Amino acid sequence: PALCQDLGAGTATSASFASAGGGTKTSSILPTGGGNPNNPGDVAYAPRKQLKNLLKINYGSTAAAWRNEIDPRWQGSVHLGKFLIVMEHIQFNGNVKKLWEELTEGRPYATFADIDPEACKVLLKFRLALLEKFGCLAKAWQEGLDVDRLGRLDFSEFSASCEALEINDKMAKRVFQLMLARPGQRSLVCEDLQMLLIGVQTEHMAIVWAGAPGDAADDGGADDAPSSPLLSPAAAMGKVVVQMASPRQHAEKCLATFHGKDIVIKSVDRFKQMCVVKYGSLWSAWRHSLDVDGNGRMTQVDFAKSCQFLGVKAVQKLWSEIDTRALGFVTLSEIDPEVSELFAELEKLLLEKFPSSKEGWRKIFDPDNSLRCDMPAFRAGCVTLGFRGKGKNCNERFFKMLRPEPGRSYLTYDDLWIDKDPNEFKSATSA
Repeated sequence: PALCQDLGAGTATSASFASAGGGTKTSSILPTGGGNPNNPGDVAYAPRKQLKNLLKINYGSTAAAWRNEIDPRWQGSVHLGKFLIVMEHIQFNGNVKKLWEELTEGRPYATFADIDPEACKVLLKFRLALLEKFGCLAKAWQEGLDVDRLGRLDFSEFSASCEALEINDKMAKRVFQLMLARPGQRSLVCEDLQMLLIGVQTEHMAIVWAGAPGDAADDGGADDAPSSPLLSPAAAMGKVVVQMASPRQHAEKCLATFHGKDIVIKSVDRFKQMCVVKYGSLWSAWRHSLDVDGNGRMTQVDFAKSCQFLGVKAVQKLWSEIDTRALGFVTLSEIDPEVSELFAELEKLLLEKFPSSKEGWRKIFDPDNSLRCDMPAFRAGCVTLGFRGKGKNCNERFFKMLRPEPGRSYLTYDDLWIDKDPNEFKSATSA
């Protein structure tokens, strides 16, 4: 019931025109929330609306503000002390005391439903729709949303998945905006579904996220347990010990709490997931991190440098699992066999019909010299080239796996091959 509280809308009153100076007339609109006494012409929003606007400006959405700043430890509520810190951070210049009283209505705490009841209802409705169909959020991501198993969804893919789940486009757009964790983010990963846990009681979060014990098979074992803070939100809260401590103990405790949030990667699958999160796809990770020199091989030194950038510590363990042949290097086929096979077929067809891959790319996928190829052009080029791949909609899936960054709608030659003469395209265009 608390989720359905309506916002109290402030009413505005208009002041009459008054003459000033040499007959000049000014007007001021002063809502009941009060205006700026130094600038009577300013329009003052109601305190709650002003709060929502500032949270959206600073964090992208009220849900992102609640998850990342107001309640990062999943307590489900915020007290006055923390609330005052957030108000200072977002430079709220209204009456904080009046706003707090309006939000809490006499309670010693405020919830997300008090700040943005409309967004809370949207998240609740979407969460219930996923739980009804899949039982838990993790399974909903794997089987209902990320149907291509690429680890990342832009809005078009998210909207298509929601349509298949009989969720209307208006709600899909609203939920997508609320689940973005930061301003400027263009796509979602599995961890972003944590926004749907807002409003869930702490003791029920693990069940809502991963399902009740015994309902689903355990895919990852102990290695997957610390991979997401959502699986044990109560454990992080349990680290707080209310006692007097020395400065050294306090520093050690803060350091342990900080490192307790680290994403521990001890398996190759988790390493691949992190590559998708960081680079958008395994192909992009291979091109920009694992095989930077483009020789088609990743040595242990290359792998160690990539792990250092990603913050992975179990380098030797992961390398022994990847380099199963003990050759001292691995190829793309051992990291992502599907992409390796499809790319090899594409490159073979281009070199059979054209002197170089660049000339073939220009004539098949970029005939108008626009230096980019979107999905329809890529699909048409694959048909012209005779590229078939495997399975239905293989060309679309291959296009998504080649994207160098999440959400980008086109490919360039540089995304697939190292361009040894980048000026050649310019001369061809000018000619």
